[in-house]
Amino acid sequence: MQGASWRLYCSAACSSKAYRARHGDAWRARHRERARRRQAERRARDDSGRKRLSPEDLAVIASAPATITAPELAGQLGLRREAVAWHLRRIRRAGGWYCVLKLPPCTECGEPVVGPPKEITHLACVPARKARRVRVKRQQLKATLSPEALAERRDSEREGCKRYYHGLAPERQAVLLAKWHATGPA
Repeated sequence: MQGASWRLYCSAACSSKAYRARHGDAWRARHRERARRRQAERRARDDSGRKRLSPEDLAVIASAPATITAPELAGQLGLRREAVAWHLRRIRRAGGWYCVLKLPPCTECGEPVVGPPKEITHLACVPARKARRVRVKRQQLKATLSPEALAERRDSEREGCKRYYHGLAPERQAVLLAKWHATGPA
């Protein structure tokens, strides 16, 4: 009895590909017609009273004094009382027409960060964040490595620094050397 439901529409049991090939256009036409009908019903309902208010109307409602009533405001705006009352209640209950602005502190300097929600560091603080993460990682590594492995790692880092330093321009080498002399070896 597996193909019985298909036989309601077609004389032969159809595979899904064959069914779509035979009946797909009819289904799409029915679906489009249903969607058009629903949209027309929605428009008729909107015209009958559930009117969507423009941002300008909402701004007037939000700026209305607390003493004004919904029917008075609806009369001034030329809108239905129910729509104005619904928005007036919603706006007053929320404490005004606004959105919450969250300014998280920067992970490095602590100043508020203005930007997208995922932004947690100022653009200027990104190098400091990278350096802090490297420092923390190095401290974690030092805490877990044996003294021999730590000495080996330090030697390989020193070799890498030598390659980097000798590859720099002489002016940059002089600046780094002066900085190193000023701060002293770590």
